[in-house]
Amino acid sequence: MSKHRTEPSRQAGPRDPLLVGSALLTGAVGAITLIASERYLGLDAFAPLAQLWTIWAVLAAGLTFSFQQWAAVHPVTRRDLLPGGTAPRITMTLTAASIALLLTTTLLREQLFHSSSWVWPVVAALLPIGTALNGVRRGELARLHRRRGLAAAIAGENLIRLATTLTLISVGAGPDWFALALLAGFLVVIGRPSHPSGRKQHEQGLATLGAAATAGFLAHAFMFGSPVLLAVAGGDAADVSALFLVLTGVRIPFVVLQAIVPQLAVGLAGAADQPAAIATTRRWIVAVATGGGLLAALAGHQLGDLVIGSVFGIRGEVDPVTYAFLSAASVLAACALVATVVLVVEGRSRRITVAWGLAAVTAPIITLTGAVAETQVLALWLLCTQAVVTVVALGVAGRRTTEPT
Repeated sequence: MSKHRTEPSRQAGPRDPLLVGSALLTGAVGAITLIASERYLGLDAFAPLAQLWTIWAVLAAGLTFSFQQWAAVHPVTRRDLLPGGTAPRITMTLTAASIALLLTTTLLREQLFHSSSWVWPVVAALLPIGTALNGVRRGELARLHRRRGLAAAIAGENLIRLATTLTLISVGAGPDWFALALLAGFLVVIGRPSHPSGRKQHEQGLATLGAAATAGFLAHAFMFGSPVLLAVAGGDAADVSALFLVLTGVRIPFVVLQAIVPQLAVGLAGAADQPAAIATTRRWIVAVATGGGLLAALAGHQLGDLVIGSVFGIRGEVDPVTYAFLSAASVLAACALVATVVLVVEGRSRRITVAWGLAAVTAPIITLTGAVAETQVLALWLLCTQAVVTVVALGVAGRRTTEPT
């Protein structure tokens, strides 16, 4: 195994209390930011902001954490992603993603944001480059053994957003201004850069970057991007906001999971007995999916409205069955994420495509036909989707693993 393969394991690892603590803090602070915004704006005016945060969450799942892993393993800097940098292919891809997002959200802004304001599409278009630079910054800090700096970057992102949000509330700002709070979090990318590297290292890491981005995006898009599906299917603004807030309540554990996923992938890839390590990981996935999914469903049904409804001020907006479906789906989504990462480590990109193919095919169909215009139906579809992905992804046990790309 090369030096680049083993180096990240000596940095802040998946059990580092400072890393886990900063992830927990940023999750809690993010939730507080959303609570404060919703209480100030009200459910209807909060809807476009909820959709913007949804887009960010999906992009962060695919970009922030994949770029973090890439920059932790390869000598990459934030400067390399900017125009004139040494990673032009990636810069062009991010630019194309921003343009596509701008055009799509502009054309669908009435449906998506329940608003005709141009602010929401423009801010949405800036999210891909912001999330990518944020991931590279985290990877830089991990590669340079700056544990405190990495913890500060993770926690600081949402601390800045909370401070900006509270400032906007204090001055009585309108809804459009709250979009700036999301962008303000990217100020954590500012800092002293590491030494630049050559084009060769970047080219060598592109396959790993692409696989990690695909895994992160697919594992989160359908679960936490579901408010977008509800809006396009015809759900009203209040339902979209309520669904987003419920998902925020079950998403906090994912913030920690997302923070440790790159270290998990590196650990599995560099394990002395990789088949045994992967087999153990699969057994844990099965145990958590079955036992954890059932417990989550029961807890969601009995306590969802009492706990999440009270915290976010949406008592009575979501029924107990929907809470049960979403709670169980969140556990299965975590299992699907870890199972997908295992497939990335094994180099099984085709299996990733098969596992997520059903969701990818059915999502536009059930959305455009309006089949998931009701929150409970959408929650049931999410539960079934995550269950299928987990089962298919786990169906490769016993085959010989391959060297990750």
